[in-house]
Amino acid sequence: MDKGLISIIIPVYKTEKYLRQCVESVLAQTYGDIQVVLVDDGSPDGCGDICDEFARADARVKVVHQENAGLSAAWNAGLRLAEGEFVGFVDSDDFVEPDMFEYLLRGLEEADADVAVCGIFDEYSARTETRSPGEKRTLDTDGVLAEMELNTGIQSYVWNKLWRRFLFDGIEFPGRTSGDIAVAHLLFERAARGAALLPEPKYHYRFLAESITGDRSLKRSFNFVDVFRKRREDLWERRPALHDLLDTLCVQAAVRPWCACGLNPKEARRDYAERLRETAEFSKAHYKTAKRLVKLGITGRAVMSLTRFDRPWAYALSGLLSRLYRLKHERPL
Repeated sequence: MDKGLISIIIPVYKTEKYLRQCVESVLAQTYGDIQVVLVDDGSPDGCGDICDEFARADARVKVVHQENAGLSAAWNAGLRLAEGEFVGFVDSDDFVEPDMFEYLLRGLEEADADVAVCGIFDEYSARTETRSPGEKRTLDTDGVLAEMELNTGIQSYVWNKLWRRFLFDGIEFPGRTSGDIAVAHLLFERAARGAALLPEPKYHYRFLAESITGDRSLKRSFNFVDVFRKRREDLWERRPALHDLLDTLCVQAAVRPWCACGLNPKEARRDYAERLRETAEFSKAHYKTAKRLVKLGITGRAVMSLTRFDRPWAYALSGLLSRLYRLKHERPL
């Protein structure tokens, strides 16, 4: 079923323990016509040498070494080397099923879509859970954007998907983190033929304490808030039907700084005092809408309700709930 080259981009940074399994799982794909682009983002461990080993052993592998510039810059570097009609992404501490890209390409072509999305295996220290987009279906652009805002069948990650390469023309991932969230809505707006949602999980996502997901600095937390505010700004005029959902995601994003506030030194809290106050005002103004539409569990809803209050007790309680959630579920709230 070789119907076009798939370029698979793997950004690499401080994942020496997991990198071989990741790349081997990609090279073992049942779909043969692939290009693997390894972007060594200035990793200080042995990752660069491992990348070069794979390139020497397999002509399908290309490697670029660059000074550390962050995940977005690594994705952008990979896209510049991508030669395929289709593009996929895999994080270097994750791994994929042998038929993932064959499965995605078949689903994309059967639906005549621009994007295909598969389910996910969430890998914890002692258990594996699955997430699925639901039953097999194809969504048009409005449907895709609505589900992405609800964070249900489609999330803003780039990595459990197969994309037609043209969707990235003229688009770059911004910043050092949360770059996929920053551009996902723009990519899906371009996907005029919509997205094929495929039920089977094919991507293994590792929850690691040392990964970027665990970064709870206020700088990182407000970067997360900012990308959703920017999405709201981008889509507000073009997609009036999404107004309530766009507001809801901005309120939900405030959960991160509220959970993080108590973990940051007093100096950082002072630096972000005005941002905390302004964010609380936004949450208070849009809380009723968010409460009706948000797809969070009990703990997430509880913390979201606290984002209306710019008070030390609200931050302390949010932090406590976040820690308890992390202990129970092995992932951040």
